Amino acid sequence: MASTKDQPQAGCRLSADERKVLVEQIAHDRAEKRGFAPGGDVQDWFEAKAEVKRLLRRVHHNVGG
Repeated sequence: MASTKDQPQAGCRLSADERKVLVEQIAHDRAEKRGFAPGGDVQDWFEAKAEVKRLLRRVHHNVGG
């Protein structure tokens, strides 16, 4: 999971580019945790995208009440 500083803050809006950078950071962290073993990059990317989606949904839910 991304560090606290990488997580979106309540009330913020991310551009598509910012969202992509966050996905890249999380995917890289996942790859690093598995020792950059070959064959997991696509799975890392999909899981990172899902994690960003969950984070943004949670932020939206918390802001929206």
